[in-house]
Amino acid sequence: ERGHAILPVQVGILTIINLGKVEYEREAFHNERYIWPVGYTVQRPYASMKYPDKQTIYTCSVRDGVDGPKVGCDQLANNEFTLTYLLMCDAQFYLEPEDQPEGVIEANTATGAWTTAVRLANRVRQRDHSNSASGPDYFGFSHPTIAMLIQELPDASKCKHYVFQKFEEMKPRRAARSKLASQRYTPKTRKSKQPTKVDGEEDDDG
Repeated sequence: ERGHAILPVQVGILTIINLGKVEYEREAFHNERYIWPVGYTVQRPYASMKYPDKQTIYTCSVRDGVDGPKVGCDQLANNEFTLTYLLMCDAQFYLEPEDQPEGVIEANTATGAWTTAVRLANRVRQRDHSNSASGPDYFGFSHPTIAMLIQELPDASKCKHYVFQKFEEMKPRRAARSKLASQRYTPKTRKSKQPTKVDGEEDDDG
């Protein structure tokens, strides 16, 4: 059924656990290229930050900055948490490594979270490699199938900065319940402008 994927479902190396809920009234939860639904959760393998010869499963999730770390959120005077305050708070991006429950990583950007994980994984292997990482890729936001499922969520159409994309459905190579899509990026006709930047990241980040 459109907008209601049967979860969990495997998409490439990612397993979608929860697509989350779109916070369309809060601008910190989307930009022109990505929507970051609260509760969005995927799992993926990556090099362990603890054991140099092993991989582990990382649970990647988006949480609400109101209840979590409030990076970039200023508390209003007299501790009044009003609607204005809620609209100011950022999405929070979490990584939870299966082999290191105490090693949870939290950041106010997806790239910030994964850059930390890559750096620690390289350190434990004594590798002098680049620590760069694409948050949208590692979290799955840039994957055409996941992007399609997210923009089919209720209220996604109300995200005023997000530019909807068109996708062409393809027959899956193997029988599966998920829809696979090849991406055709076709923005709506309107005045062109640069994507909204997230502090500390490049334009294509999330």
